[in-house]
Amino acid sequence: MFVTAATTLLALIAGGVFAADEPKLIMYDNSNQGGTAVTIIGPIDNLIDINFNDRTGSVWAVTGDWELYRETAYRGDRFFVEEGQKLNARNSNSYSSARPINCRYISDPTTAKLRVSTSSHLPYGTTEYLTPQKDLGANMRNKITSVVADKGDWEMYEWTGYQGTRLVIKEGETIDHLDGWSNKVSSLRPICETYKGKSKCALSKIEVLDKEGDLEPKYTGTEIIGSQSSGSCYGAEQPPTKSQSHR
Repeated sequence: MFVTAATTLLALIAGGVFAADEPKLIMYDNSNQGGTAVTIIGPIDNLIDINFNDRTGSVWAVTGDWELYRETAYRGDRFFVEEGQKLNARNSNSYSSARPINCRYISDPTTAKLRVSTSSHLPYGTTEYLTPQKDLGANMRNKITSVVADKGDWEMYEWTGYQGTRLVIKEGETIDHLDGWSNKVSSLRPICETYKGKSKCALSKIEVLDKEGDLEPKYTGTEIIGSQSSGSCYGAEQPPTKSQSHR
């Protein structure tokens, strides 16, 4: 993205919504953020890898929203911690995996699309989902018997709120009959780690390069170059105000 005015160059560097500080969670083996602590900055599907399995007594979500699970691979009862919260663990010394929630989902079938059916055969009619469904509602809750992941990887949960036993459906996978899972799905969503959605651009930096010091930049337009994926952005920027556009 750029703006020009005579020999003056105004460079606009637009950062995506993920340009903020990386997610950070501190886990403590005692209540009230006491005792031995470990810090994680990304998903860990088995806390035994950092010698902290079944040891979490309290947490502090320094940056980002987080979820902890009682079983490995993000399964079992889910404990949600919002950014900034300092909480005692809902089930002390019982968590085996943890991960940040740093996706900004959009309704776009080119990035995520899951079709489900209450029939054991998909051709008999499907319902389409493009975004997370925390509660499938009365019409679909505990009624799904077959699925196809047209785009993106998906996770389905036994209970609402992405809790309970977790089932993963990979992109391109079709299951005509969910053995052991028929009529047991209450919530579902694209898997954040592999999600390729886009988020709206946000202006994060403006630089004015003016060797002469006597020319005022003039906004002439915004240009988006290339394909932008998860962790980046899409869409046009608003032009900078006069106070932003020159020194």
